Amino acid sequence: SRGIGAAISKALKAAGYSVAANYAGNDEVAAKFKAETGIPVYKWDVSNYDACAAGLAQIEKDLGPIDVIVNNAGLNVRADFRHLTDAEWVRIREVNLDGVVRVARDGFELLRASKRGSLVNVSSIMAHRGLRQLAGYSATKGAVTALTKALAVEYARLWTARSASSRIILPSCRRLRGVRGMAAVARKIEDAGASGTGGGAHFLGVTRSARGFAWRERLD
Repeated sequence: SRGIGAAISKALKAAGYSVAANYAGNDEVAAKFKAETGIPVYKWDVSNYDACAAGLAQIEKDLGPIDVIVNNAGLNVRADFRHLTDAEWVRIREVNLDGVVRVARDGFELLRASKRGSLVNVSSIMAHRGLRQLAGYSATKGAVTALTKALAVEYARLWTARSASSRIILPSCRRLRGVRGMAAVARKIEDAGASGTGGGAHFLGVTRSARGFAWRERLD
C-alpha cells in the first residue's frame, strides 16, 4: 500500500484490473491508500504460511479468479555482515524469500485456473550487484531470481500453453526513488500481466540515459 507496491496497484487498476493489495502492519497507511484509490486491502504477514493461504483464498472469494500475482513484499536490515544477527537474517529471509515461495506456491493453481495467469516476482538489481551493508537483502533477492528462473523451466510446458507465465522484475533501488521510477516498474508489471505469455524468466533492468530511464530486457 506504499512505494512500488502502491504504484503497481494503481497502474493495474488503471489498466482495468480488479486489484487487491496486501500489507503487513501499517493500518493507517493502508486505510489512507484504500480511501484514496478504492483498492481493497488485506492484512497478513507473507512469512506466515497459514495467513498466505487464507489471504489468497479470501481475495479469490471477494474478487473472483486471480489472473496476476505480484510478489513485491521486501524487507532490509542495513548492517555490517559481521554484525548481522541470526534473528535479523531469519526475518529478512522469511519476508524476502519464504514469503515469495509461499505466495507463489499457494497461488499457482489459482493462476492456472485463470488460463492466462502471470506470476511476477520483484527481485532487485542487488541480486547481481552487491552493496555495502546489504548482504542479507542481496542474498535473498538473488534467491528470488533463481527461484523464478527455476519455475520458468520446471513449468515450461504450462507457460507455453498460456495457462501461466513467470517473470522477474529487477528494479534498482537507487534509480527508482520517486514517482517516475516506480511508475516505470508498474508499467512493466502491467505489461507482463496483460500479455500472460512467455516461456521463461523476464529480466528487466533500469539504467539512466540522457533522456531519462531506459529498459534493458532479455528473455532466458
